[in-house]
Amino acid sequence: MVSSIMRHKVLGAVSLLALGTTSPALAQEAPEQSTDQKADEFAGAIVVTATRRDEKLSDVPINIAAFSRDTLDALGTKSVDDLARITPNLQFSRQQFGSGNRSFISIRGIRSTVGTATTGIYIDDTPIQIRTVRSATNTNAYPQVFDLERIEVLKGPQGTLFGAGSEGGTVRFITPEPSLTETHGYGRAEVSHTEGGEMSYEAGLALSVPIAEDNFALRASGWYRRDGGYVDRVNPSTGAMIQENANRQESYAGRLAFKIRAGEDVTITPSVFHQRVSADDSGIFWQSLSDIDEGDFRAGNALASPFDDRFTLAAVKIDADLGNVALVSNSSYFTRNMASYPNYTEYVWHLLSGQSIPLDPSMTFDADYLSGQDVYTQEVRLQSTDAQARLNWTVGAYYSHATQNDFEGINGSSLVTMIPMLTGGLTIEDVFGVPLYQGYAFYDNQKSVDEQIAAFAQIDYRLMDTLKLTAGMRVSHVRFSFDSLVAGPQNGATVTTTGEQSETPVTPKIGLSWEPNDDHLFYASASKGFRPGGAQGAVGTASCGTDLADLGLDRAPTSYGSDEVWSYEVGAKNSLLGGKLSLDTSVFWIDWSRIQARVTLPSCGLGFITNVGSATSRGVDFAASLKLGGLSLNGGVGYVDATYDDTLVVGTSTIVTEGQRIARSPWSVSASGQYDFPIGNVDGYARVNYQFRSAGSQTPSIVIGYDGAIPGDPATHFVGIRAGVRTSTVNLSVFVDNVFNELPNYLSRQFRSSDLFYGSTVRPRTAGITVTSNF
Repeated sequence: MVSSIMRHKVLGAVSLLALGTTSPALAQEAPEQSTDQKADEFAGAIVVTATRRDEKLSDVPINIAAFSRDTLDALGTKSVDDLARITPNLQFSRQQFGSGNRSFISIRGIRSTVGTATTGIYIDDTPIQIRTVRSATNTNAYPQVFDLERIEVLKGPQGTLFGAGSEGGTVRFITPEPSLTETHGYGRAEVSHTEGGEMSYEAGLALSVPIAEDNFALRASGWYRRDGGYVDRVNPSTGAMIQENANRQESYAGRLAFKIRAGEDVTITPSVFHQRVSADDSGIFWQSLSDIDEGDFRAGNALASPFDDRFTLAAVKIDADLGNVALVSNSSYFTRNMASYPNYTEYVWHLLSGQSIPLDPSMTFDADYLSGQDVYTQEVRLQSTDAQARLNWTVGAYYSHATQNDFEGINGSSLVTMIPMLTGGLTIEDVFGVPLYQGYAFYDNQKSVDEQIAAFAQIDYRLMDTLKLTAGMRVSHVRFSFDSLVAGPQNGATVTTTGEQSETPVTPKIGLSWEPNDDHLFYASASKGFRPGGAQGAVGTASCGTDLADLGLDRAPTSYGSDEVWSYEVGAKNSLLGGKLSLDTSVFWIDWSRIQARVTLPSCGLGFITNVGSATSRGVDFAASLKLGGLSLNGGVGYVDATYDDTLVVGTSTIVTEGQRIARSPWSVSASGQYDFPIGNVDGYARVNYQFRSAGSQTPSIVIGYDGAIPGDPATHFVGIRAGVRTSTVNLSVFVDNVFNELPNYLSRQFRSSDLFYGSTVRPRTAGITVTSNF
């Protein structure tokens, strides 16, 4: 009873904070500056580079959530999953199948699980997002949160300055540059324990050293983290333990950067960033074997589903001061290899026999998911440098060449004995018409190339001292080509497909901002976002013919068109009470046309990408921070109503319906409160963090793929507390995440006829100790 009363008191108090606060960016400490000059110019302010130049957050007429390293540490942010939880109207989810590492990210309801990205993912000035094709291998890579200067979440289309991958917005992971004048460092260590699971721990160190003062410096960092598991893998028949806490994960990251002064006005910053993330098994559990209320999570998978994901980003940035003009060049090469080996045993058994639990446990099936990216990018910008001038401008050119290799293969060796057992002696070829292809029951190998060249320009012109016009445009030429081979019994035939698609999109932006004084900014804008179409491998008609016939198709389409958004936004940024209270408010309306989406063929388990009509996303982002003496309150509220505009019927099947929701959760809230107080010669503090996501809606019953047994996502409440002491160089704290052990149950299954239901949840209550040091 006491626990219940305390729980509701804390939730109620934090909810009140949220109503008057949001966007944690507004109350952050200023991020670490790269140079002494920048620190002097922006002393005490939050600095962002959303417009490709250093500006105070309060002066940028864009809705941005910006998180400094100190804020990320205070919120316990370790990954993109955590980032989405603390950022209203940023949504992130992971697929509940296989290794569980495939993910989807969206901003303001612009969400798609196929095609090129709707959200740009950047490390500094380099885009690293992936194109999602039919294969289940594709997912973005995301930097783990350690040696970062800040993270910026730019909401709304960024088509002018960031191009085709930023249709709904952009997430930028900004790394710190070496200092030419000062030696400084950062370290973080942590140990924690998850209820019902095992220990987690991490350690990392970053050091910046001027080797030759004012001329040559380096920054090096290294970091390791082990996240303990909490899902057990057991024998589904006997309950015997196979692997305890199977879903443990390890992450490694290292970065080396140099800064070289090549003359009085030129600096060169080469860098290399490497990361590896691997897991022994997924965090997906079986509903029938688990007791969610007791925090007992078990999976009965015949095989584990491990994965390994690693990337390296090498970049060279050149900054040249040409008087009133700056030249910025960024050259980069991003290479990535992801390999996962998901368990397919229960899937194949149900597909062929209707039984999810294998009739013969020795007949197991796994898969090989292999995905690789090689991306070359080059961007050059010229931009004015006099911030007080009536006219400020940026012009630039961009080129990228991205090669992507995707392979999905379901190993079929067990079919050799399984098919005769199920059919009374028939062979694989008797049943499917084709034999195994190179040992695989399903074989999908695709190589694709995305090439893009673009020119862009943006101006800021002061019509009067307080009124500024912003106008920009980007003209791109994009070309996509691919070669695909799909084969094996599950496909029904060997199909080789090639294709290409190209277009020349134009993405303009226009806006007005009024800044009557340093405390108030009001703005309105209209901007366009875009993502190119593509082509795809064919779907075998032998195995999927019935599903295709229901859609009125004799074969699946092998290409799909581009889609685009127009976004209209009105906002304000206000500083009140002598700077103690900051508000950030924006209202948006987004028209999304020719949406790319995946149509799943329910009987054969395959699918294809097509364009499914239009949608409208409308909503609000509101943020505030308040500082009263030692008390700091911050919070954010986001609301997005993203729905399809029309009902689309193909053949006898409904693909989407009017009013069907795209955004998973309409409401999102993030709030925190911290109280600072002296303890002898050190500073003490205590803080509460709270995040909320409202429940998601269920797929309408008339839509193809509808499963009445799968509800919409549940509402989630997440409370974290942290208390500690700090000096000028060391911060020691204890924390509890998921204080009330809220365990939302995200339900799924592979087939509507299956009685095997899967689930996933957030990490259970976790308590630990963190030490950080800035020196």
